[in-house]
Amino acid sequence: MGNHVYPGIVSGPPEYECYVRAHQNTLEHLALFLPGLGLFSVAVDPLWAAGIGMLWPIGRVWYALGYTTAPAKRIPGLLMSMPPIYIFVIDRGAKAFLLSTLSPSKPSATPTSTG
Repeated sequence: MGNHVYPGIVSGPPEYECYVRAHQNTLEHLALFLPGLGLFSVAVDPLWAAGIGMLWPIGRVWYALGYTTAPAKRIPGLLMSMPPIYIFVIDRGAKAFLLSTLSPSKPSATPTSTG
């Protein structure tokens, strides 16, 4: 009962930890970016999605290069890579909200007597 196996902790020189954190953070953002890109391209326009989507990888590379140089230098890349995610997610959320609140109500399925 006393033999516990704990997962390894990623540690090492500070430079290595910056590389690992930049990589992990990009993977976390990828989980939001790819579904948003796909939904936006189907629901709005594939060319707009491609144009907006090109900002994300450029921003993520800039983010990673800045983070591995000095963590404070990651902000410009972050500011470039986040708007595409916001556009994709907010567009879908706003459209779903508008469709659910502004769509005309469906007629009742109960039969009415004519007589």
